[in-house]
Amino acid sequence: MVTENGKGGEYDSDDDTGIQEIDQLQNHGIGAADINKLKAAGYFTIASCLSATRKNLAKIKGFSEQKVEKLKEAAAKCAVGLFSVFLSICQYQFKI
Repeated sequence: MVTENGKGGEYDSDDDTGIQEIDQLQNHGIGAADINKLKAAGYFTIASCLSATRKNLAKIKGFSEQKVEKLKEAAAKCAVGLFSVFLSICQYQFKI
């Protein structure tokens, strides 16, 4: 597993694909109940949350504009780690 800065802070992602499950949002302040609502609405990955429009996320029962904004911020924090993973892979492949 690749780490954020090479020294720790592992990210939970599928080692082969880099897909991050939506459950990681719980580490960034999103409650389990809200994560279950996201799953029920068809959002299972960090990428799916980031690609969803705020308008579509606000259609989920119990999601206000403020909650959607908090969700987007949390997903972006997770995605920063994902970007680091892909950057490390690209740098490694460039050396080969």
